[in-house]
Amino acid sequence: KIAKLEMEIYKVRTNSEILLNEIKGVTSSEERNRKTITGLKAEYRELYRKFVSNQNEYGDVANSISLQFENIAKSFEVFERTIEKKDVLEVDDIIKSIENMLKNMNVTIEEVPSILLMAKSILPKRIEEVTDTYEQMVKEGYPLDYLNVDYNIKEAKKKLADILDRTRVLNLEDNLFESKVLLDYFDTLFNDFEKEKVEKNNYEEANYKFQKKLNKINKLVDEIFKEL
Repeated sequence: KIAKLEMEIYKVRTNSEILLNEIKGVTSSEERNRKTITGLKAEYRELYRKFVSNQNEYGDVANSISLQFENIAKSFEVFERTIEKKDVLEVDDIIKSIENMLKNMNVTIEEVPSILLMAKSILPKRIEEVTDTYEQMVKEGYPLDYLNVDYNIKEAKKKLADILDRTRVLNLEDNLFESKVLLDYFDTLFNDFEKEKVEKNNYEEANYKFQKKLNKINKLVDEIFKEL
């Protein structure tokens, strides 16, 4: 009987230790999660401050960004309700979700103003400059068909519209990169235009020198014929 009693005591003690360890795990996990969420809230407030301070730079994308901030704020509320229920696994999922949303929001706050500046101001002006320069050079007789300027400008405008549409729904993947690629293309076009101008100047200069020599030779030949 004593041996059986000792076994029962051992079982109770073992179960108690397991239960205590689980309680400690939940308690330490809750502390750790609250510490993590405090840091995430601080990051959220800083991002929101940047957004509000420069809200005019986000144009018609501002509403989408505001809604996303509201979603993050609601996730913090869900975290508080879930942690009260001691649902450790769900709490971890919520924290990961908030971390991902803040990571995406950080990219949004940093990139959207640059994307809008490129897509609504810099690139349209560059397209206008390229179009005017191209049309003027064609009128002056430059052979520019090989550059396919008309087609490429048309495709660039389509790409710009697509970039703006994706930005409005906060799909920013490659938008800034694609904008820079377009800008590089138009810069290259201007370089091609300048090369054509340089080549034309070189041709005209060479033609002038050749004509001058030809006139000199013709004059000399005329004099020889007169002598003959």
